[in-house]
Amino acid sequence: MTLLSISAISKSFSAYRALDDVSLDVGQGEFISLLGPSGCGKTTLLRIIAGFTSADTGQITIEGQDITRLPPNHRPLNTVFQNYALFPHMSVLQNVAYGPMRSGANRHDATVRAREALEMVGLAHLADRSPRQMSGGQQQRVALARAIVNRPKLLLLDEPLSALDLQLRKRMQIELKQLQAHLGITFIFVTHDQEEAMVMSDRIAVMSAGRIEQIDGGKQIYHHPRSRFVAEFIGEANFLPMAPSGLSLAPQGNAPRTGVLRPENLALFAAGATLPEGLLSLTARVETITYVGGTSNIYLQDGGLRLHARLYGPLPDGIAEGVVAQCAFRPADLHILEG
Repeated sequence: MTLLSISAISKSFSAYRALDDVSLDVGQGEFISLLGPSGCGKTTLLRIIAGFTSADTGQITIEGQDITRLPPNHRPLNTVFQNYALFPHMSVLQNVAYGPMRSGANRHDATVRAREALEMVGLAHLADRSPRQMSGGQQQRVALARAIVNRPKLLLLDEPLSALDLQLRKRMQIELKQLQAHLGITFIFVTHDQEEAMVMSDRIAVMSAGRIEQIDGGKQIYHHPRSRFVAEFIGEANFLPMAPSGLSLAPQGNAPRTGVLRPENLALFAAGATLPEGLLSLTARVETITYVGGTSNIYLQDGGLRLHARLYGPLPDGIAEGVVAQCAFRPADLHILEG
C-alpha cells in the first residue's frame, strides 16, 4: 500500500536546479534512504516533503491526500534534524511531552505518552535529566522519542547520526532500524553514507544532480547498478571498457558498453598458473598491496586500465608488488552497463 506519493517535483534556486522532475512512491512501513553526494537534492526533497520548502512544480500526497501546499504543522509527519533541536530549559520528559500537549493532550496524558516513547528508545530512567547532561547518542534517542510520541504516519530523518562517533553511529544504525520495524512507521532517511544506507534501508534512492538515478534494494543496486554514477557511488568498482576475449556479451551496433566488476569478484593467480574452468581473465601488473585486518586490497594496472581486487585471507602464491598477475572472474559477475 502506497503511503507517500511524490509526483514530478521540481525546484530551482535562481539558476540552480536542485530537483528535476523527481517522482517516488513509498509504501506503508518502508524504510527508504535518500542517498547521494552533497548538492544532489536529497535534503531539498526532504524539506519539500516536510513543508519547510515549497516545490515549483509537482504534487505530494499522503494516503491520497494532497499535502503539497499544507504548512508543516498540518502534515501527518515529523522530522528529526541533524542537531536534534532539543529545548535546553526543559527536562527530557518535558521535551518529549511537548508534542502531545501542543496537539491538545492534557498534561497527564502527554506525560504518559512521553514515558512510553522514552521506554521505546531505552531512556525512561533518564526522564528527569536535562539534555545538557546527556551524551550525543542519548540526545539522538530523545529526539527520536519526541518525533514518534505522536505516532506520525511518516518520519523524516535528516542525517541524524552524522554528529556521532563511528562506533556509536554503527550501533545507532541497528537500533534505529529495529525501532522502525517495531513501530511500523514509514521512515525516509537522508544520508551521504552508502554503508549506512545499505545497513538500514528496505530501498535506496540514489540521487545525482537533482534526479533519482536508481531506486532499489541495496543488493540490487550493488550488483546491478543502472549507471556508472551508481556503480561508482555505491561501493567500489572496476570498469572494463571492452569485453575481454571469450566474453559472450558482445556489443550490438554502435552502442558502447562497459562492464562493472566488483573488487571481491576479481581473483588473482600467478602468471602461468592453471585457472579454474569457466573463468575469464586478463593480465595486469600489481602496483600496490594494502592490508586492512584480514583483507588485502591489490591495485593493478595494464596500460590505461586500472583494476582493484579485494582478497580475504592470505595472498595467493606468486602475488606481490611488481609482478604480472592473471586477473580472473566469472562471466556472471560482470554487470554490463548500456550506453
